[in-house]
Amino acid sequence: MNLNKVVTIACGITLTGLVCAGDGGSIDSSWRPAATLSLGPVWSTPGKTQTIYLQPELRETFAAQSTTEKFGSGELFLGLQHYFSPKLFAQIGFAVATTTVIPLNGDIWQDADPDFNNLFYDYKIKHTRLAVKGKLLTDFYQLVQPYLSGSLGVGVNHAYNYSTTPKNIDIQPEPPFASHTTRDFSYTLGAGLQRALNSHWSVGVGYEFSDWGRTSLGSSAEQVLTGGLNLNHVYTNQLQFNLSFVA
Repeated sequence: MNLNKVVTIACGITLTGLVCAGDGGSIDSSWRPAATLSLGPVWSTPGKTQTIYLQPELRETFAAQSTTEKFGSGELFLGLQHYFSPKLFAQIGFAVATTTVIPLNGDIWQDADPDFNNLFYDYKIKHTRLAVKGKLLTDFYQLVQPYLSGSLGVGVNHAYNYSTTPKNIDIQPEPPFASHTTRDFSYTLGAGLQRALNSHWSVGVGYEFSDWGRTSLGSSAEQVLTGGLNLNHVYTNQLQFNLSFVA
């Protein structure tokens, strides 16, 4: 079963639970402290082919390798939990997330001509995010608690360690683009299933889509036009394993 099917099933179960969540009964109207640790693998295909003018009469095409990269991510959520009905509750708070490194690489076409495909390039991206996050859960089902989640915040994207490698001994390496940190709007959307172990602890599994926002390298030492390689968006898909605690 692929991730899309998991998301569809989780969303369907959650929405069904929300429709049925108006059952009577006493509720805990207090706001209780809540925390969640999420870890899991992430997939992304961030490469983008682009042509950059380094000098007024000098341009190069950076032909990206469109491969799907797998890396890791972790998130810590701290907030409050509140029941709106006996079967419907929510969590709201702050989340901080970080990832391991994504490698990006490709070929350099000098003078933007594929016949002059003379160098390789590679660099790395690392993402950190601080966001306001919300989670809507239903307790309608006995075995699991389906949920939907979302967050809005600031993504800090660090692009660094750019280098070029000649494909033959007659070509010299080019001056590297400078490392650069970009701050941009970032958001996530998720869905999953959670199971309560007792009145305080629960475990869960889910899917989360995220947009990191913009990332870019700085200009090289010999560059007088534009900037370095850039991406307007970095989209990711994550399988999350969650451990939650409610006081």
